[in-house]
Amino acid sequence: MNADHGPDLKAILAFPWPLHDYLRWVASLAAERPAPTPAGPSGDEPTRFLAEPADVPVLAPEVDVQSGPAGLLTLAPARAVMLGGILAERAHAMLAAIDGRRTLTEVASRVGGEAAELNHFLRLTVGTLVLVPGAVAALEDQLPGWEIARLPTSPYAIERSYWRNMIAVRRALADLPAALAAVDRFAVFLRTLHVRALMGEDLCSFYRPASEVADHLIRPGAIRAAGAEGAVAVRLGHDEDEGYYRLLAHTVGDPYASGMVRDGAGGTEPGWGRIIRAEVGGERRLLFLPPATVSSAHLEELAALLGTAVGRAAAADRPGSAAALALFHQRFVRLHPFAGGNQSLAMNLVNYVLRRSHAGALPHLHLDLCALRFSAAGYQEVFVRAVAEHLCPLGAGGDVYLKHRQKLARCLALAGKLGACSSPAEGLALASESPVEARLLLLRA
Repeated sequence: MNADHGPDLKAILAFPWPLHDYLRWVASLAAERPAPTPAGPSGDEPTRFLAEPADVPVLAPEVDVQSGPAGLLTLAPARAVMLGGILAERAHAMLAAIDGRRTLTEVASRVGGEAAELNHFLRLTVGTLVLVPGAVAALEDQLPGWEIARLPTSPYAIERSYWRNMIAVRRALADLPAALAAVDRFAVFLRTLHVRALMGEDLCSFYRPASEVADHLIRPGAIRAAGAEGAVAVRLGHDEDEGYYRLLAHTVGDPYASGMVRDGAGGTEPGWGRIIRAEVGGERRLLFLPPATVSSAHLEELAALLGTAVGRAAAADRPGSAAALALFHQRFVRLHPFAGGNQSLAMNLVNYVLRRSHAGALPHLHLDLCALRFSAAGYQEVFVRAVAEHLCPLGAGGDVYLKHRQKLARCLALAGKLGACSSPAEGLALASESPVEARLLLLRA
């Protein structure tokens, strides 16, 4: 009984159980990605924010709830929530228990029944009929949701674990100056950020990146191994999108990007990936292939660009900081050092510096796709335009979501029309008819 198990016992004690649990969790989701959840208050993004037992729910204001056909709640003026098997009387009992003071634990105790029933009801109604403003505000105070989303629509469209983890990443950036001192430190620092992005500060807040590659290749903190180029190819969208990018390339004077998109093949900056046209799901699609190997030279350049951006921000050199940030962001996105989560990490770093240089931050927008298409000079101009048009000042509050939501539909409609234009001249003429939307689409300097 007193035998010394030596290496075996030490190996068991040293086993990374949180990583094991995370990989098992990802594998459990890979078989069937969840169906989209109901649209949130914005109407243009699905609700991803999950309520938790300690939350205090409230009913959405100015919503008249009426019983409709079996399994349906009607929300005036013209919305509906499918109940997915929950009886209408049970739904009304749950709603009646929500008084703006009780926690969800107390609501569950009051309505009785199975916990799974209430959880299912909340999945269907949070962000539309039921709100958890205290929970959202607590996250918003630490890191505004529009800094970590592609478009600033509804905070309920942001996955809660992702939001928490991006806050953990932002906290870790306090150690950035020390990490920039040497490339080996910078590599470990990036790996640490990636772990926080996927597993959280306590290694228990699991988030799976949206890319399907996360189902089988994601490894928290693991920089891509050599030879993984094709496995992490990034899709650049549909051919109907290319008309917009061609016009954007024309307006920034980037003939290389325009030609690249037109013939569907080519390189980018030497050693930083290339674009090809390949068959994907029976369609010919544009793909970006990152460099096959992530080298020390790649990481050294990233660290140098980020260090320059930080230094120029400290010197109150806004143009110099923005120019270096643009190159850093483009290099990071093209290098694609991890199998997933790259854009989130890159923009978190970008916004950390923009807060210091410009007293504001950017939503992600389509900057990552522009970074993959454009030359260095062309992308710098795109990035500078994005800062001019979309920078949200610190402390802007929730009105940022509403303001951008109102503009979004018109911008997307114009982008779709631009895709059908046969020439830059035709596109520019069409864009001139909607100057506000054209500026928001970065078509005007």
